[in-house]
Amino acid sequence: MNARFTLMGAAAAAVLAAGQSHATWNYPPPPCPPTDGCYIVADAHGSDSYCDDDFWGISFLSGCDTGFIQSVTIDLQAGSDANAYFDLSGSNSYGPVIGSLNGISSSDVTFTPDSGDTSTLTISFAAGSFGVGDSIRFGADTDSLGDNDGGDVGSRDVGFTVTFENGSTYTTSFNKINSWKSKATINADNCCGTAVPTPGAAGLGLALLGGLGVRRRRRNA
Repeated sequence: MNARFTLMGAAAAAVLAAGQSHATWNYPPPPCPPTDGCYIVADAHGSDSYCDDDFWGISFLSGCDTGFIQSVTIDLQAGSDANAYFDLSGSNSYGPVIGSLNGISSSDVTFTPDSGDTSTLTISFAAGSFGVGDSIRFGADTDSLGDNDGGDVGSRDVGFTVTFENGSTYTTSFNKINSWKSKATINADNCCGTAVPTPGAAGLGLALLGGLGVRRRRRNA
């Protein structure tokens, strides 16, 4: 009888140990994407930003069907580095160049600036082109950002800003994941729909003239 209980106890302990081993093996588990708002992830991955057309990545992982990204801006000097810049012209420069696209076409993408030395790089997208499930990877050489690897993007707190077509804007910083990788995440709770257009000067002028006409007709009556 004692031997039976001993065997059962050993079996239970083995199951518990297996469960603990499984939990430890998968710890920490990756976070689930948010179920509300728009979830955007950007990353910098590589040993050197030079001649790497997949170094930078932006993915629209989840969100509403009417949420679209208008532009994103990467600011190399938003954090602790006041000297870093994108090197986009001249010898030993590279980019901006598109590496891969998912859900959008190259004609939908515009880089500003697309040459010269600049601390900020803005990637703009054609209206209604960059939505849920879409992604882009591209290359743009950096200089004076530590060793110019993916890890230094996060260790220097490089800034990442997303502007949606409805006019809302969200800003965060890259965080270092390992020596060659950094990541920035944005969970936007106001990202759906498009901005309501405001009347231009011509429209306001026509409205004013129309109002004057009504007043004149009433006065003549």
